[in-house]
Amino acid sequence: MAFSNPQAVKMLALGFLAQNLALGLTYGTYSAFVSRFVEEFNAPLSLAGSGLAVTALVMGLTSPLSGRLVARLPIAKVMVTGALCVALGFALLSVATSMTWVLATFAITGFGMVILGPIPAMALIANWFQADRGKALGLGMLPLGIFVMPPVATLVMTEWGWRVTALAISGVLLVCIPLLLRVQDRPGETAASQTASLAPAEPVATFLRDPRYAVLVFAYAIVAGGGSAITAHMIPLGTYMGFDANRAAVLLSMYGFAAGAGAFTFGWIADRSNGMTALLLNALLHVGSWLLMLASEGYTTAMLAAALMGLGGGGLTVAISSRLAEMYEPQRFSQALGLALALNMPFTFGAAPLLGWLYDTSGTFDVGLMTLVSAYIISTVLFIYLLQAAKKPAF
Repeated sequence: MAFSNPQAVKMLALGFLAQNLALGLTYGTYSAFVSRFVEEFNAPLSLAGSGLAVTALVMGLTSPLSGRLVARLPIAKVMVTGALCVALGFALLSVATSMTWVLATFAITGFGMVILGPIPAMALIANWFQADRGKALGLGMLPLGIFVMPPVATLVMTEWGWRVTALAISGVLLVCIPLLLRVQDRPGETAASQTASLAPAEPVATFLRDPRYAVLVFAYAIVAGGGSAITAHMIPLGTYMGFDANRAAVLLSMYGFAAGAGAFTFGWIADRSNGMTALLLNALLHVGSWLLMLASEGYTTAMLAAALMGLGGGGLTVAISSRLAEMYEPQRFSQALGLALALNMPFTFGAAPLLGWLYDTSGTFDVGLMTLVSAYIISTVLFIYLLQAAKKPAF
């Protein structure tokens, strides 16, 4: 059992650290920067809040590159390069003189994030945990930094200003680099053998020509798109349902809290059965939770629906990662995951505007919710087909 192996647990902790450095120090602090950007640069709120959109765009576009780097280079080197890029981005942010400069720094940060956190961290954990892989991935992906950093960043900015805060974040990343250098790709390897054992990266077309991979990623992307739609529109949906702004905001908080539990829950499901079953149950949970939200007439029911949505949303990445780890050997896993995240980008960017457009044209959220439920049902059918077609790992 891998959890009884101290070295495996150490690698899990380092993967957790890398993931939270990448996401916690950016997504967990950005909201505290926004009002400062508005004041400092006299920027409209829409522009001041665009840094994470730039980050997400760059991460999506460079995910395949991250997968190839992890396949061709030692993970420690990839993570350290990512940490240096994120540190550089925040150091440049501390001396920004315009919103254009700010957005450019978050483009640099976005590239650093994708090669520091999600893909290298999941590849590292998958390499070390054959048994209990799903639970390990769930623990490694817990977004502790996103919960901890908002009040910490706000406190530091109140005392010392946003520029000092940006410089401090850069310093934290640099201080953690010696820890990232301790990463060992897989059991039984030395630093020298890590480099020697790396195989050439697979061409992207190799994955895209496989219908099992293409259908899997398409079904996953539909579900992921709905998650981005609900996080963008949860508060407007809550006010549409008759709740005041504060109570509507609590719905989004409930979603985020439950997402942390979802990562471990669906990791456990993947271990008890397999990644494909976890994906199917995740899609079914999305169908049920969105139908419950659609039928909600009171605040308690809406809170329950938001929690179930978060449980599914938080477990989705762990479920798809578990399935890809079952399908591909370690050298190909990181590439398969990176490509899946990139192919997912049009869905995550398009679902939120689609839900907003359907509301604008119909005057109700019901049409948009039913549209997305219908899309989830399509994903569910595809996952059932894939589960029946894959009684054993495809590769």
